[in-house]
Amino acid sequence: MTRRLEWVFGVSLIALAVVVLGLLASPARADTGPKPSLEFEFHFDGDPVPIVDGQLLICDSDDCARSHPLEELGPQQFTCNTTRCWSDAYGYGARLKLVVEFEDRTRQSNVFRKEAFNARYSVQVRAATLEVTEIEQRFNEDFVPALAVTLIVETITAGLITLTLRPRRYYLFLIPLASMATLPIAWFVFPAIGLYDFLTVILAEVFIVWFEAVALRLALRRRITPELALAYSLVINLASFVVGLFVI
Repeated sequence: MTRRLEWVFGVSLIALAVVVLGLLASPARADTGPKPSLEFEFHFDGDPVPIVDGQLLICDSDDCARSHPLEELGPQQFTCNTTRCWSDAYGYGARLKLVVEFEDRTRQSNVFRKEAFNARYSVQVRAATLEVTEIEQRFNEDFVPALAVTLIVETITAGLITLTLRPRRYYLFLIPLASMATLPIAWFVFPAIGLYDFLTVILAEVFIVWFEAVALRLALRRRITPELALAYSLVINLASFVVGLFVI
């Protein structure tokens, strides 16, 4: 690795730490990359009963005799308020089960599957059980704030890198601009392919880094090497990925 690349990575890691530490104070979660998700809407046979807590089980068998709760890891979690439940993750199992504690009692659902990348479910609350049915998919409303956060984080990171370089490297701001093209593809095209959730996330992230590095190289031709273009793209995209992973 050349001294220039070492300098870029060193300064960028400092910039990344500044960005992450600054955003950790934010009360809003930043989910910048595409993540498979679940959303549950509850419908009651009788009067609505407030939700106290909930748990999403990953089943190891068709009857869910063996199961484990969804592990919390950064944005990967299962959350409920008094009326609905939702989840983001890097991937779900083939069979799922819902366990929800209401004010009157705890109810368990049937074993169900996830078809859509961003899946929505109707949950019918019976006297003692839950009946979960997947319903039609809709536009993922998280995309707009994710795009905004990505542009902000990557622009700040590109600016901090630029300030440390002599001469200035203002062309680094091409990478945040390229995100306006790559992020919609990652969020809507890759999930439509129908691959496993975790593989979709990995391929989408690799595509973003590769595409933006190629775009930077093609735009500048002889002014930047392919290795340096890839390094810039990797570090700037790493900033938005880490923010999406840890900022709650």
